[in-house]
Amino acid sequence: MFATAPGVARHIDAQALALSTPRHADLTVMRIDHPSHLAGDVQEELLDSLMPVAASAFHQAPNRDFRRDVKDHIFKPRGLLIVYDGQGNPVAFRMWDFITLKFLLGEDILYLAGMCVRKDYQGQGIGEALLRVVLNEDIRRSLPDAHAFVPLPLAPYVALRTQNPVMKFCFDRATGVESYPRIGEATVPSDVQEVGAKVAGHANDHAFDPATMISRGFYGHSLYGTPPVSPNPGYAELFGQLSPADGDSMICVWRRQAAH
Repeated sequence: MFATAPGVARHIDAQALALSTPRHADLTVMRIDHPSHLAGDVQEELLDSLMPVAASAFHQAPNRDFRRDVKDHIFKPRGLLIVYDGQGNPVAFRMWDFITLKFLLGEDILYLAGMCVRKDYQGQGIGEALLRVVLNEDIRRSLPDAHAFVPLPLAPYVALRTQNPVMKFCFDRATGVESYPRIGEATVPSDVQEVGAKVAGHANDHAFDPATMISRGFYGHSLYGTPPVSPNPGYAELFGQLSPADGDSMICVWRRQAAH
């Protein structure tokens, strides 16, 4: 079924989901919970199959440093979605995680830990479709207490960190509501600032400014070989506050209606 990673398919307890976009009806998504639990050789085989997607998405040469960074992003989070075309070739992948917000209330932040779409598949709705899968599927089974007698509530906040205005645009279109920080709004609500600080603290990010939701120098460098550009002037202006070459990033937060 997965032509580029037959060994991986044999050794993973994976859930297959259908994914349809306006231009593709033959895509399949393989969902892997707790990818860090995979055997080392299976991790390496899976990483080998996904490196060309990451290199294409970020316009980067697949050198040792880039491979190490991609590996950390893939295997540290709680969950991984991989999109395969009709021939079993990976064309995109998305990771997600949970960050505790209020332990006693069982509230978590759903953290979108990263996404890559192969260049020749970009702009075709795949990234947005993956976001909807993460937002709408029963992803709570990836939590240790997924089999509790009382169902856990949906995460009241969803967050991502990015240098790319297109990622925020995709995020906002998938949710139907503009995430914070918002275009033309100078003030970020206090609860959203708290969520941003939690996300930053989870990554030991000490340069995060909750008033702007910007982290100066967090990555240490630009993640993209070619700087991403948004065709939307509002998003371009918002991300104009960043210096990607210096490693700046923005934490974007979407608040579910029930959260406030």
